[in-house]
Amino acid sequence: MTIQLETTIPATPEQVYGLLADGAEFGKATGMPGYGGTAEGEFFSVHDGNTVGRQVELVPGERVVQAMRLTAWEPGVWSLLTFTLASVPEGTRLTLQQVGYPPALHDHLVAGYPAFYFTPMAEYFADADYTSRTRIEVPPERVFEGLTSVRDLAAWYAPVTGSGTGELRFDFGSGATMVIRVTEATPGAAIRWQVESSPLPEWVGTTIAFTLHRNAAGVTVVEFRHHGLRRGLSCYDVCVQGWEQYLPSLRDYLESGTGNPFRTGEQLRIDR
Repeated sequence: MTIQLETTIPATPEQVYGLLADGAEFGKATGMPGYGGTAEGEFFSVHDGNTVGRQVELVPGERVVQAMRLTAWEPGVWSLLTFTLASVPEGTRLTLQQVGYPPALHDHLVAGYPAFYFTPMAEYFADADYTSRTRIEVPPERVFEGLTSVRDLAAWYAPVTGSGTGELRFDFGSGATMVIRVTEATPGAAIRWQVESSPLPEWVGTTIAFTLHRNAAGVTVVEFRHHGLRRGLSCYDVCVQGWEQYLPSLRDYLESGTGNPFRTGEQLRIDR
């Protein structure tokens, strides 16, 4: 037997992937603690320990395949659960397919997925800050330097003056300047920016956070959250497009030496 269900989540495929590929983040969405599952082969536990398994395949923004079971099942019974993600105008079309489950539980499982997966995920993103996860194959200390060195910031984000541990002034041309106050700079671990002024009024007072950790594969993971950047803001889509340029730019710059920053002479997109 096979279960196949489909829903739309008001978030980008990368954001939805971020929940499904991290038990702790998924726990925040469901309100039931979870952990693990951030790398292929890694164990995860969600729904307060009632659902466990291992990540079989992780394709960022596209697919998550899990070998999973409910702890209430008979010992040795496992199921294969596949989540496929596709971008649509409303956010992400999430398709769920499950095989290998106990046939007697078919109706129970079909009824449970909206309550334990789809609805809490949709509600979480409806009012959630924009988040992203970027994996960078350099040590956390080098990523921290890339987020605090004025030279490095200009190479992946935008022309800038000031201090990476104090005040930063990013120049987006034609008098468009964003002033950032660095409120946290913990070497190899965390950077936090407070936006004091911006060409985008919605950004003023928001907080931009970079949290760094090394995963089981030895890769630095940058957990990014723009606190206050939420769906419903008039600038949301344009701002997300910007971060989806600059965060990969950070990765590319640190791994290869070449980023894709805003350059003087370009026009900052502040249209709605």
